[in-house]
Amino acid sequence: ATVNTKKTTTTLSKIALKTKPTKLTYNVGDKVDTTGLVLTATYSDGSTKNITTGYTVSPTSLTTVGTQKITVT
Repeated sequence: ATVNTKKTTTTLSKIALKTKPTKLTYNVGDKVDTTGLVLTATYSDGSTKNITTGYTVSPTSLTTVGTQKITVT
C-alpha cells in the first residue's frame, strides 16, 4: 500500500491576552509578577494553544508612578 503524506507549515498568526495576571497593583521598584497570566496563541490553521510559560515581559521592574505598559513577547 502507498500512503501519500503532505507536509504543512503552520505559523503563528496572533497572540492574545486570555487571563490577566493575578497581581495588577505595584509599588515603584517592584518586579513584574506574571503569576496567573495566560496568553492564547492562534496559528495559521486556526488551531489555538494556551501559553503560560516561555514568554518574557518588558520592563521587568516598575520604576515610575502611574499606569505603565508591559510588553509580552
